[in-house]
Amino acid sequence: MAMKVDIKAVPAVRVASISEKVTDYGAQEGLWRELSVYLRAHAAHACGPLVGLDHSEGSIEDGVRLEVTAPVDRDLPESDRVRVYDLPALELAASALHTGDPDGLGGTYRMLMFWLRDNGYRITGPSREIYLNYPAGNADDPLTYLSQAPIAPAGFVVEVLFPVAKIWPQQRIGYAPEPEEPA
Repeated sequence: MAMKVDIKAVPAVRVASISEKVTDYGAQEGLWRELSVYLRAHAAHACGPLVGLDHSEGSIEDGVRLEVTAPVDRDLPESDRVRVYDLPALELAASALHTGDPDGLGGTYRMLMFWLRDNGYRITGPSREIYLNYPAGNADDPLTYLSQAPIAPAGFVVEVLFPVAKIWPQQRIGYAPEPEEPA
């Protein structure tokens, strides 16, 4: 299956955030729930798509550092668990859309990583998942969709982003550098 990858800039966005080192990716459900409770307690709502970040580097055997964020349009008080800050802009990001069953998201990540390798990019920071459509969500509290099971796969759309840097200019597999001109 062919996957469309876009290289683009991503603007900074003000977010409320919870970050925690967890034993597996399924633990993010509790983080979304906790962020939802925080927003409700402060009469705040997400003002754009939710963003999940994976700060893990390499092996996940020692746990994964996950961050769940909701864009906010005003300053909110921080707590020992919730940070409010500007999620940095990305000058260069590789983007691919995943549509359908969330259980297939791992396949989108794998295909995107192969595309990055084959097209001369390296990953320079944590991945981002931007939740563009979560059809079972409540319009007043979109976090409810991400913090409640079961997930309805029809219409589920996530943009997977990696901040990247170009490491070689050629755009094809099997590139061999041109021979140097004799001096």
